[in-house]
Amino acid sequence: KPQPEMIPAAPTLLNRLVGLAAWDSVTPVARPDGTEAKPKFFQGVIASGEKVIADEAVRNQIASGHRKILALEMEGYGFSRAVWQSFERVDHLVIRGICDNGSFPKDDRWHEYAASAASAFTKHFILDQPL
Repeated sequence: KPQPEMIPAAPTLLNRLVGLAAWDSVTPVARPDGTEAKPKFFQGVIASGEKVIADEAVRNQIASGHRKILALEMEGYGFSRAVWQSFERVDHLVIRGICDNGSFPKDDRWHEYAASAASAFTKHFILDQPL
């Protein structure tokens, strides 16, 4: 059975995130649903692992393991693990654009939009000069 492990983001970066000016949510990619709704920013725990989740029951079981889990993803775990295993422990923060709800059927319609929203928010964060 997998052992949950928390790999925290750098406290300095999290504090800067909390005090960040409002984001205008402008992205250059149109929403796949055709609406004008803007992406939203959420701060919280991301459960990360080595498998794609495409099953609502599995997603719910994972999410029930910690009351603060807001999203599930794969890539952040490898990145965070590499940072924590390095000798220099570089300050890090995972910023994600979530593009599906982890249920079947999964498709790629929202991938480009989610990536665009995440990169737009990351730019907003970096321009605030968090370090």
